[in-house]
Amino acid sequence: MLKKSELFQPLRRLTLEEEFAVEDSQSHLRAKADKYRVFARWLSDRETAQRILTLTNELEQRASAMEKPSEEDIRKRAHELWEHAGKPENRDEEFWHLAEQELRNADKSSPLRTPDNL
Repeated sequence: MLKKSELFQPLRRLTLEEEFAVEDSQSHLRAKADKYRVFARWLSDRETAQRILTLTNELEQRASAMEKPSEEDIRKRAHELWEHAGKPENRDEEFWHLAEQELRNADKSSPLRTPDNL
C-alpha cells in the first residue's frame, strides 16, 4: 500500500526495456496496458496521461506481435522457406519451426533467414 507522501512523487517514464524486464508474456503485457489506460483517465496532467497512453499502445503492439501465428500461415511460410532452400528432403520440421519463429518475430524488417544461412 502506498503512503500518502508517495502519491505525490513525480512520475518517471519507464523505458520499454524496464517495462518488459518484469514479464514478457502476452497476457501480462495486455493486463499492464489495461491497467495503465485506466490510470491515465484519472490523471489531470495531460502530458503525463498522454505518455502513459503512448506506453499502453506500445504494450499492445508488443502483445500483438507475440500472438501465435495460425497453422495455415506457418505452413505457407515453411513451404516458401523450403522452396527457397532448394527443396531439401527430410527437413520439414526444421522449416516448420523456422517459419513459426519468423512469424512470431516482431521485427518484420529482419533479413530473410533460411536453415542454410543461420
